[in-house]
Amino acid sequence: MSTQARNARPEPVTYSPVEPAAVPRQSRFPYIVVRLMAAIYQREEIDIQVGEPGVAIGYRSSYVRHPAPYTESGEISPGCRELLVHAVLAAVQKGRFRMCLVWARNSCTFCERDGVTLDSNDPPSGGFGSGGVNSTPLPMDIRYQQRRTLEAGDGTDGEGNA
Repeated sequence: MSTQARNARPEPVTYSPVEPAAVPRQSRFPYIVVRLMAAIYQREEIDIQVGEPGVAIGYRSSYVRHPAPYTESGEISPGCRELLVHAVLAAVQKGRFRMCLVWARNSCTFCERDGVTLDSNDPPSGGFGSGGVNSTPLPMDIRYQQRRTLEAGDGTDGEGNA
């Protein structure tokens, strides 16, 4: 093997870049409302991207990627909606927190723990943190996917476990 061949670096692996959606968001929709407990909600923004289909739902890291995320009128396309609904439903079943995808001021999809989805024209509003009408914002440090136990000072974790 020649010295030149030994010193050659391999070409880096490249992936097609993720691009922001071509249609500018004309509003703050869609977003997810996570029901932490009765009347306590957390709002999660969804980053809309153009590219190979993919979706992730998580604390301050939710996104959907679709080849055509918007219709000509600027609404979320049916294929992109389907990706989001399936991902949110899976997140509800995994994390046990009920969630609602809010598509517009008068359009949403509730995702329940039993696997049922329900389209509605009455998105969550009020309560703490929903972002809806008459709501009170939550502190920014609540994280629905993280669990922290407190130490009780008696050698247990605060829940009686050693």
